[in-house]
Amino acid sequence: MLIINLDTYEIFNESTGQIIRSKPIKVKLEHSLISMSKWEAYTKKPFISSGENADMTKDELFYYLKCMVIGDYEDHVYSVLWAYHQKSIISYMNDPYTATIIKRSTPNKPTGVRGKNKIITTEQIYYWMIGFNIPFEAERWNINRLLTLIDICNIKNKKPSKKKRLTRDQINSRRELNRQRLAELGK
Repeated sequence: MLIINLDTYEIFNESTGQIIRSKPIKVKLEHSLISMSKWEAYTKKPFISSGENADMTKDELFYYLKCMVIGDYEDHVYSVLWAYHQKSIISYMNDPYTATIIKRSTPNKPTGVRGKNKIITTEQIYYWMIGFNIPFEAERWNINRLLTLIDICNIKNKKPSKKKRLTRDQINSRRELNRQRLAELGK
């Protein structure tokens, strides 16, 4: 959760022609599955996507700010938040919120659920939560932390690949090849 303290400020309301004077307020924001669900319900677009669908318009990003804020405020509060605290909000959204680092076996090769050119909707994340028995209270966690947990569950639940067993013919063929090589070496 990100908490931003807004000091008193004055803003001109163009529609009424009046100056609005605010009181100091504490605004709480959550970059969570709940926030993403609200945003997707409104925009009808997946929040997490790579490739062509990855770009969000300024209006969509501003609407996501409204989805992250806990509580209801007048429109000017969101404008002030974005104008003066955009950097800290973006930093909060990019923070992994975990000490876990998932090492990739091959550089630039995605591991777990967040892969290259994937589109992930909030319904898919809820599905993973159900599949991995992650409690629904995790929908309030920072989304990056939740997705890391899902990645870990996915990695840990993968069955180890079975090595192919050699057939009798393959075993006999290798034995014969080894005998020939040993004979060539004089052993």
